[in-house]
Amino acid sequence: MKEVQLRRAALCELAQSLSYTTKILGRKVPVTITGEEADERNQVRARIDAAIALINAHADQLDPADVNIIHNVKSITASDWLYSFIDVRTGRFNLLFSDVLNPGMSTAFLATDIAHDAYHVTQHRRGMENTPENAPLYERQANAFSMRPGKIFGLTPDELNVINSDRHTFYNPSHDPYP
Repeated sequence: MKEVQLRRAALCELAQSLSYTTKILGRKVPVTITGEEADERNQVRARIDAAIALINAHADQLDPADVNIIHNVKSITASDWLYSFIDVRTGRFNLLFSDVLNPGMSTAFLATDIAHDAYHVTQHRRGMENTPENAPLYERQANAFSMRPGKIFGLTPDELNVINSDRHTFYNPSHDPYP
């Protein structure tokens, strides 16, 4: 009986997910969008695809070091997380549905967010961990990095100011930074 329930739960979850593979700067990246209604999953896919297309369209303008950092994103998931974050050990970028669908988040901002979180993997590889003591520095460094690709991706002056003045930390993710 338990086995049947587990199979049903797995089928239900599969029916509520959308999985595909895309390419970011020439590298294959699996994407999984789980939960919500099919319409919302398709909207999330469209927003993610648009952000990735924007990144790819500007590949020749990115510094090779920035390309290597963006390649830290090994997979993307979108679901009802508490907030968006990257698993610095695996490179899985976890997006919150409401962040992706936020009408105040431009495609350029979402593309820049991918670059921002990719930088956290670089920080981890350099031995820096996101702790209460260094969280402000951790985010400021990722924000400073993301300004370069953000300008290339077409962030507006207001959006660049949001990144430049952002002071959130891992321990305070509940703000709404989008203009």
